[in-house]
Amino acid sequence: MVLEDWVGMKINPSKISASPSWRKSVVLTKGRRLGSRWEALVGKLERDPSVTPRLLDQALACLCAYKGLDYERERTVAQGKVVS
Repeated sequence: MVLEDWVGMKINPSKISASPSWRKSVVLTKGRRLGSRWEALVGKLERDPSVTPRLLDQALACLCAYKGLDYERERTVAQGKVVS
């Protein structure tokens, strides 16, 4: 496949890598967006040392691209939830 074939293609962030750290980052990003229903899992993943801030930011960017969300807005909201 050439690059032109990939343009406009949506790839589920969960399918990008089989790395446990990446998968945990994607789940944590989704969990933070969904709120209290995932509270226990979010708390557990936030304490996991393999889930780095950089991976979380990349997972958020991928999720925003996949769902067509505004990355800057979602990042601001995510940072507000983490800080408070």
